[in-house]
Amino acid sequence: MRTPEEMLKLILDVADRDPHVFAVGLQGSRSRDRDVDRFSDFDVVYVVDRLLPYLDDPQWIDRFGKRRILQTPDDFYNSNFNRNTASKFTWLMQFDDRNRIDLTLIEKEDKALESLQMKVILDKTGGIASRVPTLETHPNPVFDEAEFRDTVNEFWWLTYYVAKGIVRREELYAKACFDILLDMTAKVLRWTVFETNEDARIGKFDRHLQRYLDPLLYQGYLECFPTCRLDDLARRLIRCMTYFEEAAQRLADRRSLKMMEDTQTIQNEITSILKETEGLGL
Repeated sequence: MRTPEEMLKLILDVADRDPHVFAVGLQGSRSRDRDVDRFSDFDVVYVVDRLLPYLDDPQWIDRFGKRRILQTPDDFYNSNFNRNTASKFTWLMQFDDRNRIDLTLIEKEDKALESLQMKVILDKTGGIASRVPTLETHPNPVFDEAEFRDTVNEFWWLTYYVAKGIVRREELYAKACFDILLDMTAKVLRWTVFETNEDARIGKFDRHLQRYLDPLLYQGYLECFPTCRLDDLARRLIRCMTYFEEAAQRLADRRSLKMMEDTQTIQNEITSILKETEGLGL
């Protein structure tokens, strides 16, 4: 596996030898030297004069190494991408040695460049400003009472869908609905974190949630996640209902809000439905 130093040298050397690249920027964790490990991507920006010549030469990225897989999300089947007018394009490259480069090319005349957050590590013209975010750029959720009430309502509404899928022995249907329950639970937990820590940075897919939750509360959340086995879905549903009720009630109490749903009656009914179903071992 190439070292971070070798990767960075390669990124700079390719840009330095290319007269059409005016500047190089780093984004993401490597631009902040924070939360970096061997799986951290190299989020790279090349500022170029024209994008189209690079689009016309698909092999130009071969110079970065042998790839295991490539993705170009800008021209996915549903993107309406126009190569003749585009001024920005990204190549996501996973290499054989487990390194990864997410490389974005942006034309120097693109107005988006003026506000692009990146740490400039090469500037041939001296005209590109560094704008390095000190923290991750995923916005903190702002608590909204109406959204909270709808989140609680959605959770309890969907418990019936999960139970129905279990009783009908439709594992995939039940699991898909259960995933929405977990999404609603995660929203409540994010609000809970930011109630007491406005500077928290949970990150993409709640990757750092465990840093900010009480260990027992976090472990309890993990115990809500089911497999696709019907008996496990049933047990985890009972567990998740209790967990969500407690988490939502704590947040409501902190906000002096009254819970609108008769959650205990719903819990009892769902539990009864599951216990009446053969083969679940409840």
